[in-house]
Amino acid sequence: MPLILPARTLDSGFNIDNSLRFNDDDNAFLSRTPSSSGSRTIATVSFWVKRGNLKASGDHFMLEASSSTSPFNMTRVRFSNDLLVIDNTLNGSAANGFMFQSNREYRDPSAFYHIFFSIDVTQANATDGWLLYVNGVQQTKALSFWTQNANLEFSQSSVQMNIGRRHDNTNDNLDGCLAEYHYIDGTRKLYTDFGEFNDNGVWIPKEYTGGSYGTNGFYMEFKQSGTGTNASGMGADTSGNTNHFAVSNLTATDQTTDTPTNNFCTWNPLIGRAAAYATFAEGNLDADFTSGSTYFRATGSIGVTSGKWYAEIKCIDDGGNNDLKIGV
Repeated sequence: MPLILPARTLDSGFNIDNSLRFNDDDNAFLSRTPSSSGSRTIATVSFWVKRGNLKASGDHFMLEASSSTSPFNMTRVRFSNDLLVIDNTLNGSAANGFMFQSNREYRDPSAFYHIFFSIDVTQANATDGWLLYVNGVQQTKALSFWTQNANLEFSQSSVQMNIGRRHDNTNDNLDGCLAEYHYIDGTRKLYTDFGEFNDNGVWIPKEYTGGSYGTNGFYMEFKQSGTGTNASGMGADTSGNTNHFAVSNLTATDQTTDTPTNNFCTWNPLIGRAAAYATFAEGNLDADFTSGSTYFRATGSIGVTSGKWYAEIKCIDDGGNNDLKIGV
C-alpha cells in the first residue's frame, strides 16, 4: 500500500532534487573498485539518510570497504541496533584500528538525518583524528578504540567500496533512502561545508563548494535513473572525477523525489499495532499486514490537524476482508 502525502520541507536556499531508495530485501547496492589507491589515512564523508524498515537487531550499512579474505580488514559506516557505528576493523578486530559507537539511538523514520565525519588516522589520538556530527551536532561516543596509522580500507586499490550493503552478509543491507552523498579523498572538511542552521535552529543542507574530491572521491546526486556504470546511471559521480558506481538490484522506480528539502510522509512502523502486525518495505511505502490478525492499522509519519490534504493509496490485496478504511 503506497502512501503519498504532501511533503514536510526544510526551508533551504539549496534544494536536493533526488534520493535513492534501498529496499533491504532486494539486495540493492552500489559498488566501485578503485584501480589505483588514493589516501589511506584521510577522508571526509557527508550524506543524508532516511531510515526505512527498522530492525529489532542487526545492522544497516551505508558505506563499507573490505578485503576479500579472512580475517577481514573493513572500514564501515552503519546503524547497529539503531546506534550509529563507524569502525576500522583490522585483522578481524576493531581494537587494531578504531571504533566509534554513538550514545544516541537513531530510529526516526519520518525525516532525513545528515551524517558527517572526517578522519585522519595519522593523528596520535582520537580527539585530533576524528570528528562526527549528526544534524550539525557533534556526537559523543560510548565505546572507542584508536590506533594511530591504522590505514583505512577506503580508497585502496582493488578493494571494493559498497554503498547500501555489507559485502558478505545480505541481512545487513540498508533499508531507506540516501541523498547528497559526498566522499572526499585525502582532505578533511568541516561539517559546515555541507550544512547550516536556519533561523529556526534547524539543520539544513547547503551546496558544497569546497574544491577537489581527491583521487577516489565522488559526489552522488542520484539525478539519473539508468542501471549502467556511467554518467546516466543511478551511481553516477558528478564531482568531475567520473568515479561512477555499478548498480545492483535497483530500478528506475528507486530514484525518488523524497529528499531532505522535500520530505514525504510514509507509513510509520513505530506506532501501535503497525509494528506488531505489518511488515514494511520500499522505504515504508509498502505495508504487508500479517494474515490471520483481526485488526490492522498503519499510520502516516507526518501528522495533520487542519487544512486540505492529498493522498494516494493502492490496495494490492485486501485478503478477502473487504473492509479497507482510510481516514485522517
